[in-house]
Amino acid sequence: KVWDSEEIPSCPECRQEFPGRKCTINRLLSKFSEKARRVQQGEKARQPHQEQKKHCVLESQQCLEHNEILKLFCKEDEIPVCVFCAVSTGHAGHSFMPLQEAVNRLQNKLKEASSLLELKIKDIKALENQQQQMISDLPNESLRLEQHI
Repeated sequence: KVWDSEEIPSCPECRQEFPGRKCTINRLLSKFSEKARRVQQGEKARQPHQEQKKHCVLESQQCLEHNEILKLFCKEDEIPVCVFCAVSTGHAGHSFMPLQEAVNRLQNKLKEASSLLELKIKDIKALENQQQQMISDLPNESLRLEQHI
């Protein structure tokens, strides 16, 4: 990240300049440096699937532990996972489905639930109108009964 911001990149250790930008990403080193940065900031290292459960994973769409794209959905934990998480011991024996399929299923469930709620709201509003009508009829009914007595 630092090298991207500098005009001529240099070694962070010895400050020797590199005229070309032929840098490759070392994911393992990146992972360790990110964990070290968290520890240095006072955060304790969190379990990746717990972290993803707390935050919206669609923002990054990457596994926090492996920096891999989330492609699968763990049915037991109900969270998106990467391929490496799927074969890890943390998800041993779990069943998975493609993430997009899970998204489609969950969207359909939300639509069904939303439709049911809209019907219930409609019924409740009808009952509310019926009650309002009965309340507005009470003074007239009261006068009629008084005259009858």
